[in-house]
Amino acid sequence: MKDIIKTLQQFRHDRQWEKYHTPKNLSMSVAIEAAELMECYQWVFDPMFPCEFPKTKEQIEEEAADVFIYLLNFCDVAGVDLMEVTRNKINKNAEKYPVK
Repeated sequence: MKDIIKTLQQFRHDRQWEKYHTPKNLSMSVAIEAAELMECYQWVFDPMFPCEFPKTKEQIEEEAADVFIYLLNFCDVAGVDLMEVTRNKINKNAEKYPVK
């Protein structure tokens, strides 16, 4: 994960995008890219749509990657350790929703 974050930091730095990569802008970008992922399923009536069409599968993969990239950029700029907070959230969810 650290190597991906370093690559994203370098990508941002090389293009001088630091001034645009604010927590506000990046959080909005996460939502926008998530909406683009949802758009892949808009008007699909089978809830278990298999993503078997190459173009659709490629679109879904790219949109999922965009969501992930913007989330990593957001966490980097906002000082959030995504792996740590994810582990903590999983533990909280396990307490909140115990196995019956």
